[in-house]
Amino acid sequence: MESLRVAVRQQPSEDSRLRALYALVVLGITQREVALHFHVGERSLRRWKKQFEETGTVGQRSNCESNSKFNRDHEHWIRSFIDKHPLSYLDEIRRAFIEHWSEDISLSTRIINKLGYTRKVCCISAMRAVVER
Repeated sequence: MESLRVAVRQQPSEDSRLRALYALVVLGITQREVALHFHVGERSLRRWKKQFEETGTVGQRSNCESNSKFNRDHEHWIRSFIDKHPLSYLDEIRRAFIEHWSEDISLSTRIINKLGYTRKVCCISAMRAVVER
């Protein structure tokens, strides 16, 4: 399966990155051996280690932060909207956002997930709201 990942140039998962760092730091396996085993470059291992030391995570960088239109006020508004309307689709959230802020924003599942919402979480929220009525 790992060779297939290399063939299609898929990014290593956060779990794979953590396992690689564990092998490197805790088990003391050389950088070269870890890189060969996980089919990644030694430079990637150094970058992951640095990222982990600085942020405590090794996940892929999110494009959310690079979107200059998406700020904390927008994030707060989206959270509030989803809490009130947990079963909304992305296009409905986007339309309401445009109506409220008078500006457009590209919403993706990744942004919504970054805020801690998944379809399952929203469905459970909606069911609780119905039961509480």
